[in-house]
Amino acid sequence: MIKASAPNKMHFTGEHSVVYGGYALVAPVEVGGKRNTIALEEHNSEFRFDGDIGSSWFENGEKKGDDIYKPMLDIASFVSEKMGKTVPKLKAALEWADAPKGTGNSACLSVCLAYALYKFFGKEPTREELYGAGFVGDNAYHGGKSSGGDVTAVLSDKIQKFRRVFTVEGVKPESQEIELQLPKDTALVLVSSHRGGAWATTSALIEQFAKAHNVSKKPAEMTDAERKKVYAPFDSVVEKIQSLCTEDASAEALGKAMDENHALLESVSTPDIDGAIGLAKDAGGALGGKLIGAGGAGGSLIVLAWTKDVESIRAKLKEKRFNSWPVQFASRGPSVD
Repeated sequence: MIKASAPNKMHFTGEHSVVYGGYALVAPVEVGGKRNTIALEEHNSEFRFDGDIGSSWFENGEKKGDDIYKPMLDIASFVSEKMGKTVPKLKAALEWADAPKGTGNSACLSVCLAYALYKFFGKEPTREELYGAGFVGDNAYHGGKSSGGDVTAVLSDKIQKFRRVFTVEGVKPESQEIELQLPKDTALVLVSSHRGGAWATTSALIEQFAKAHNVSKKPAEMTDAERKKVYAPFDSVVEKIQSLCTEDASAEALGKAMDENHALLESVSTPDIDGAIGLAKDAGGALGGKLIGAGGAGGSLIVLAWTKDVESIRAKLKEKRFNSWPVQFASRGPSVD
């Protein structure tokens, strides 16, 4: 058996605008101290992936089973082809860390599976190889619209300042490791707005954001000036948030900047997301908050709070059926255990 694990991710700031070339601060995180894990072992039939909400498998080379995990089959094909092999007879089983929507589960699982498969073939993959395979799965889950930021984050043990660079040759990801700290005596609380019903898809929310900003073309078809018009207001708040992520910075100012960021994302927020942020503030101790990830129905959010008030805030959220978790920046990237 081969077991691979990886952190989840959090868009600390820069959601949606990153699609158009804006900056985003993406962080590898552990939700409640847990990591997603995939266990890979030999199997008596064609490749199969068993997850917490379904299964997918190859049957005579065709993808079968639940659509939710079919991108995992694409990763198995991609890695096998890169190694010059046929897809092996293996079963991959997910040990889910219970991280909510908006925390990069698709990128995390994609990187985990890719790492385990490369190790099965006897290869220690490079970061670039893991990025390539991880992007295959993450891009499928994002309807072909992945920025690559989620994959970059889960491959890291440091916060990344990430953007997409548009050139005549195409679009390439660019990232830089940065050091961020929360202001003294503060912590982040991760909250899921899902209290039943369907989740909005990332691809649909990307389209919803575009419509709200009067964008009718694909990002690669837009001019630099057109893209900048979309991301410039976001880049301003990204720089503000980055500057306030130091131990001696004003916690109140950082909370206010997070509120400013959330206001820019109004088009992809929901009454439940807004309500959860308001509830955390009403409980006392919450200094600000914002949605993370794509947003929409069932999306997640974070609130900045005084450490001493975290548990009372979580209790207040629980009364209204909002699940929440302590969330920490991860100090370990993907690994085979």
